[in-house]
Amino acid sequence: MQDTITIRETFSTRDEAEDARERLESAGFSRNSMNLMRSGERFELTLHTRPENRQRARDCIEASDVMFEMRRYGREIADHAPSPGQSALLVGVIAAIGAGLYYAYTRQREIYAQTYPSRRRSAVRSLYEAHREEHEAGRAGRGEATGQRLADRAPGVRSDVTGYGA
Repeated sequence: MQDTITIRETFSTRDEAEDARERLESAGFSRNSMNLMRSGERFELTLHTRPENRQRARDCIEASDVMFEMRRYGREIADHAPSPGQSALLVGVIAAIGAGLYYAYTRQREIYAQTYPSRRRSAVRSLYEAHREEHEAGRAGRGEATGQRLADRAPGVRSDVTGYGA
């Protein structure tokens, strides 16, 4: 191949040379175009490539390991990221759950409003307040006397609503 150049770089350890080779591979250079040889106590990485790739190869060889690791980690994360369809499905499911909860909440309010008309709701509220006042005063007990006191506090409430006999 006449239009190729040879780029050589020496490293003090084999691990450094292999890391540089891995960076070159991840940048798209062919593993077949690289040669890693021992030269005394040092290791030499030789790359055969086209002249227009010289700067890109130099950048890969001299690149910081931290930046390379960050780029590689980013690519690995991107491989496991959800697709746009999965993201849209997730948003749809969350919206459906929210709509269901909203419907259940408003439906419960409608059932409550139908079960307890406003007149009975105020009576139930006054019964609750009377019971709470008695409980705070330490006189809360069960029986006819307590039921009678509660019924006195909420006139117009039938005994089947209070739960106490008349």
